[in-house]
Amino acid sequence: MSGGAFRDLPDPAGGAGGRRDGADPRARVEVERRDGCTVARVEGEIDYRTAPGVRESLLQAVRDDRPRCMVVDLDRVDFFDSSGLGTLVAVWKAAQLQGGRLVIARATGRCRHVLKITGVDRRIPVVETLPEALAHATLPPPDPDSSAAEGPPEPVR
Repeated sequence: MSGGAFRDLPDPAGGAGGRRDGADPRARVEVERRDGCTVARVEGEIDYRTAPGVRESLLQAVRDDRPRCMVVDLDRVDFFDSSGLGTLVAVWKAAQLQGGRLVIARATGRCRHVLKITGVDRRIPVVETLPEALAHATLPPPDPDSSAAEGPPEPVR
């Protein structure tokens, strides 16, 4: 992808790792418009410390662009836990409220595993490539009255 620039996310702990600028070096988000979609590429870790910054960057893109299709590219995510899952569900709900859809592209093994065992992959499309994700921009908007608007399924216990 070209055109977007990565930006470091704020570190809620005030600059861990010796950085003076207060940026958390463990997660970055690049957001750009591409083929009718807003594409956000996440790099690094999505955990309890970085998730609030990642979430805010993604939600800001939904608010600013009001895209028909929001693609979150997880190809460069090294770590993903329940905080990352909560981040994606929040973005999915925000996109739906604005008449758009969320598509997850290129989820790494850990990300895909968490999405699968929680059942979130049954509600949010998870695709292998960016072209597959971008193809969702041509689909009609999701029906807000469908069961998908109610939220993800309960976790398997």
